[in-house]
Amino acid sequence: MERQKRWQWALILAVLALTFYNIIPTLIYYTRPLAKPIGSAEGMEAVQEISGRLLALEEDGESWLRSYCNLLNINPLSVSLDPDLPHRFEVRCSKAEEAALLRRSLVRAGALIPFAPAQLAPLPGDPQAKTVSVLRKIPVRFKDASRYFAFTHKVGEDGSPAPLFREMTLDRAARIASLAAGPSECAQLFRAVQRAPVNQVPEELLLSLAAKINSSSDLFRRFYVSMTAGSFAPAAEIDHLSAAIDACRDRLKIEKLASSDPDAVRLIEKKESSLSLVQHCLKRERSAFLNPPSPLSFEAALLAFSGSPDAIPLDASPFFSELKINWKEGLISLVLRPDLVDKEAELQQLLINEIARISRAANETLLPAQGSFAVRFHDLPDASSFLVVRLDEMAKDQ
Repeated sequence: MERQKRWQWALILAVLALTFYNIIPTLIYYTRPLAKPIGSAEGMEAVQEISGRLLALEEDGESWLRSYCNLLNINPLSVSLDPDLPHRFEVRCSKAEEAALLRRSLVRAGALIPFAPAQLAPLPGDPQAKTVSVLRKIPVRFKDASRYFAFTHKVGEDGSPAPLFREMTLDRAARIASLAAGPSECAQLFRAVQRAPVNQVPEELLLSLAAKINSSSDLFRRFYVSMTAGSFAPAAEIDHLSAAIDACRDRLKIEKLASSDPDAVRLIEKKESSLSLVQHCLKRERSAFLNPPSPLSFEAALLAFSGSPDAIPLDASPFFSELKINWKEGLISLVLRPDLVDKEAELQQLLINEIARISRAANETLLPAQGSFAVRFHDLPDASSFLVVRLDEMAKDQ
């Protein structure tokens, strides 16, 4: 048997040492309790990291501007962040020509910064000015990060929703409820008509309102009757709309007589027919228009939740009967009216448009469920704690 040499022992020991060195981090990581829930200490650590990254973006933005000025052969007198407006850099140049060059070139260059929150854009200004104002996408500076963030568990010690989590969820639910039972798209167009004199209401505005009403006049009466919701003088406003339609139809008749193009004449006749149908609807449903349901505001929805924390009625909504909160399943649901459950196929386009409008305005994702549309409390399964951003505190600094 051949005797092992000394260098072989050294090689074995070196391999063992390197192996041990490489697995130490893994061993340390797995000695930690993986099932331990995240507490407020870990949450505050995340806040400090967020605050540090935002401050780093300020320094990176200033360095980027100096570097870009150097590429343009501009020697700025100063590049600084406005102390009162943290979303704006001020670049002072020695010549107005240099400032104009920077302002012109920065439009495209600032948009090409890969990290979207770090992108920059020049603000419009005097072409002869020597100072260029540059807009940042981060409008806040966290002097006291704990003021803008709050940590909360999902469930309290007694098993009920934690106070801050409950407040956050009710805020989201009230926003959805006020959009579902608040002023509809028809009501918004109707209000826009009232802001213009009878003879000056844009034709496009009247035709848009007519399209909304005519698309549902035979199928879904509640949809267009809510048009006058929130009106203080519905009779006068209905008369104003009718007079505006008459004035528009008179203009269309003149256009039709002056036109010799058959396609243009057919288009004008189609517009006249659409406006005529609306006028018939205004006369036929006048009593309903004069007694519209009261729209639900955000404040009223929050107040309703104080008396019934799990559900509130949506009397003014043409589509939904109530909004329910399922704390156990983690769902906020808009429940369809019972008489519409079997008509989903007929109302498909109207319903799709309404859900899209609410989702877009509330910045939520409403998904279809059995007889309802629901949004989840959170996308991460088994989430037990949250770091809440206090937008109201940020708004105070603006």
